[in-house]
Amino acid sequence: MSIPAGDDIWKKVKLSISCAINKTFPFLHGLRDNEIISQEDFEKCEREANSNRGINEAIYNMLRGLEFNELTYRKLFCKENLDAYQDLQPIYKSLKNGKRVQKEKHQILDFQSDELNVSCGKAKGVLYKKKLAAGVSQKCIRDDGGNWYTPIEFERKGGRGSQKNWRKSIHCNRFQLKTLIEKGYLLNPPRSSPMKNKISRLCLRKKKVTEFSQLWSQAGLVGNASELTQFQLPGIPVQCGAVKGVLYKHRFVAGPLKKCIRMEERWCTAKEFVEINDKITNGSYNKDIHFNEGPLQNLIEDGTLKTHSNDCSCYNCKGIKWTENDDTCEVCKEDGFLMCCDSCPRSFHGVCHVPDASITKSKKWICTFCKIESQFSEKSSNQRDVLGYQMVPRHRLKCEFLLLKVCCQDARDFAKDPIKRIKEKLQKKLYQNVGDFIYDVQQTFSNFQITQDEKIREMIQKSQDEFEKNFKEVFSIK
Repeated sequence: MSIPAGDDIWKKVKLSISCAINKTFPFLHGLRDNEIISQEDFEKCEREANSNRGINEAIYNMLRGLEFNELTYRKLFCKENLDAYQDLQPIYKSLKNGKRVQKEKHQILDFQSDELNVSCGKAKGVLYKKKLAAGVSQKCIRDDGGNWYTPIEFERKGGRGSQKNWRKSIHCNRFQLKTLIEKGYLLNPPRSSPMKNKISRLCLRKKKVTEFSQLWSQAGLVGNASELTQFQLPGIPVQCGAVKGVLYKHRFVAGPLKKCIRMEERWCTAKEFVEINDKITNGSYNKDIHFNEGPLQNLIEDGTLKTHSNDCSCYNCKGIKWTENDDTCEVCKEDGFLMCCDSCPRSFHGVCHVPDASITKSKKWICTFCKIESQFSEKSSNQRDVLGYQMVPRHRLKCEFLLLKVCCQDARDFAKDPIKRIKEKLQKKLYQNVGDFIYDVQQTFSNFQITQDEKIREMIQKSQDEFEKNFKEVFSIK
């Protein structure tokens, strides 16, 4: 579905679209659920629709605040809306058969630029990468009038302040800044103000952490310590003999006796990391721990790694007690209130985990990844038999594991809504057998394979291949 030409077309069709809408559901709800409009705008439109103004004027006023892009176009004229509102169909056909322009092009070279054109709702501006890298409190976005804004201020200017998530609210072309950060086109800026301490089993965390396996692959791009400073990775792939891990700089500043190195199975201090290698006795962490064949001492001497003084009272040193769990959610890679697994280093937002763990009252909490370890069967099964399995608790757990694996992959950003629906069906026990669940997931992958964007297709295909591999493994399919 390609978008028709720009703002002139949008000005002409807003009135026609508003006149075609005779009820708020599913039109308004779909725009909110897909984050085209905020909850605040949704409630405002609902109030106006129920007032003397009427639904058509309320919809028109809401449309006036929308940014007309490919995503907005697709959600306005989605199948659900075309089925629910017959008068939308001729508008859609007119646009489809009328004048078209090429889709917005998202070249990697554009993202490599030091300046990016960004938008948030009605607000437009230019983001300066180097200023953003200095911190969230830096005024790094300039509008056409020469006014400067922090990301949070720009989010408010665009009318999305209630969402309180500038990484998702602000877009470069049709990509969220969150996606550009994850892909390495933008540095994830440090916070300027401390957060609160750990509250019960829910932890407030600080930095975005790049996945363990990703950092090791990135290490292949980094030749020496000077290049590391250039890339400014949040974590440094390190090893001591055959033992491998990732050292996180924001934890290391509190001292090498703090748990600052993430191994696949746990967090450890620099000293503990050296002691794991039984071939080293009386070792020194700064000499025995290496990065790209150079000792850690080199990174300390050139300032890449820093430790604060013993009497330092900054947030990293005194503001938080670094635990044996990750600082960000395993699924969305964001910080916030996190559930800490008691069996592994992973942490999750309750709503990101599968099943939802936000209402758990247990003092000891185990994530689905850890629960599944005891569920693998040595007896091989036939795939046709597996698809017919009734959705008993042990099979539901395996399906939750499979969906959680999908949620931890990049494809989740493009299949957010269908994944959410599948998660809800699992939680409400609406699936009668394993085959129904597998069909829904595979259908989700198939629906997104028709996109024109080659990179998205590759991403979806990679997630689908991984899903099928995990499916056969967890159900021991021969």
